[in-house]
Amino acid sequence: MNVPRGQFAFDALRAFHTRQPLIGVAVSLVVGIYLGYRFPDALVLLLALVSGGFVRSRVSDNWKGPCTLFFCVCLTGILLSFVNLLQRDSECAALLALPPGERFTCRIDPDIRIRNLKGMAARYTFSALELESESGARIRRLPVRINWYGIRPERDKDATAPHGNERWRFTGTFRPVTDRSGLLYVECNVAERASERIAAIDLTTWRGRVEAARRQAARRVAIGIEDWPVVPDLARAILLGARREIPSGVRQMFADSGTVHIFAISGMHIALIAGILGFAVSLLRIPRPYWFFALAPLIVFYTIVTGARPSAVRACLMTLFYFLGPSVGRHSNALSSLAATAILVFVFQPWLVFDIGCRLSFAVMLGLVVFYKPFREIALRLFRVDVLAERIPMLRAAGNARLAWWCGVGYNILKNECGVFAVSLAAWLASIPLTAMYFGRFSPVALLANLVIAPVSFLVVLSGSLGLLAGLLSETVAACFNNAAGFFIEILVGVSRFSASVPGGSLQIRKWSAPMVYAWFLFLILLAAYLRYRARNRVIAHFDR
Repeated sequence: MNVPRGQFAFDALRAFHTRQPLIGVAVSLVVGIYLGYRFPDALVLLLALVSGGFVRSRVSDNWKGPCTLFFCVCLTGILLSFVNLLQRDSECAALLALPPGERFTCRIDPDIRIRNLKGMAARYTFSALELESESGARIRRLPVRINWYGIRPERDKDATAPHGNERWRFTGTFRPVTDRSGLLYVECNVAERASERIAAIDLTTWRGRVEAARRQAARRVAIGIEDWPVVPDLARAILLGARREIPSGVRQMFADSGTVHIFAISGMHIALIAGILGFAVSLLRIPRPYWFFALAPLIVFYTIVTGARPSAVRACLMTLFYFLGPSVGRHSNALSSLAATAILVFVFQPWLVFDIGCRLSFAVMLGLVVFYKPFREIALRLFRVDVLAERIPMLRAAGNARLAWWCGVGYNILKNECGVFAVSLAAWLASIPLTAMYFGRFSPVALLANLVIAPVSFLVVLSGSLGLLAGLLSETVAACFNNAAGFFIEILVGVSRFSASVPGGSLQIRKWSAPMVYAWFLFLILLAAYLRYRARNRVIAHFDR
């Protein structure tokens, strides 16, 4: 009996929902939040209710429950966006009603972006947290961006510029601004003479203790390599997320080569740290269901010490959900962990649906989860790695142990590079539309550069982490590990410099429109469905011929 293709797809979708219910919940929540921000009108809520009731009345009994769940989650997303818009409007009105020259206090967000200007001047851009005015106005939901104009970081020997988690008092006038997504925030330009530090980091608070630990870690990371040019700054950036002191020319070089992502404490760093910690826990023979309780405090501490940036927090949450599965009697599942992370993030911060960093983070992680295995399998078949593995025991049986050893080395290198290639290709395909849409840049050289950057970055993190731990006991041992990390960082710099110099390796293109981005992601969805459900074996068999 022939099953219609439409019915086959419908049954496959229902089976997928049964196995991965969190995916549908996450998608419904994102759709609801998007609709609420894009159409901030009660009519949208009414249309959603009517559409939900109509669809539920038309579907079969097997789908009434899922449809009800999805529409309830979608309505929740719409309400979350409505509430956030109302809060932004009310807090913006309160700020604009303040008299000119009003003084206000705030805590400095640790993520400070610095842009060098003419002469010795620089612009420090950061978010103002826990903002309060002298008249009593408090801002909690409305994003407030401060542009502070002062001295360049390399000339700021007296530490007069703002630093993360310090409390400052400013004088200025706010102006409302809408970002490229149409969301409202306020901005204020502040000169150095119109500001003052009112409280340095209190070392008795938990934030102060974390900042003190971070400064100690920054010192230990540079033990033995203090005199190397640029390398200590890059080591702090890669291991601790301290990107402030990276020279602008070096940062631009990594950006042109498409490898600047190694400085963002995100999924790659958290995954590497989790892998190292997981290996250590496995050596202690701790049962897998108890890994979560051993790893969670260490992963959370690393995330906080590196500044707890949004990308790191998202990666930390996904890692925790992944390790939590066996502890509650479930198998570890990367797709469900990613969906649970998205639900938790967007419920508390729905506006991040439009944040470019958040979009890139989830897009790349989703691309890795979906495409890593099929791309790796195709690469293994393409490079005939299985054939090389079959020759190793034959060479040993023939008495050629030396050649068998070299074949084993080649087998391990090819196998690892196939995995790196799969990671690089999946991340590259997932990030192409967003980088083209927001930055108007296309970097084909990044696909090849990351084949070297990814494994070398792992070696930097591994040796740097060992140096960081060894610094607690012996600075001599720490210097040995740090010198190894410095050597690998020199390789990163050389690869990035060469990649950035390749003609046509990084192109400035016309920014993509939204329909082009949607078309690209639709193509990726169809490719994933094709590889997963229809012809994966045929695709792989094509390379066997």
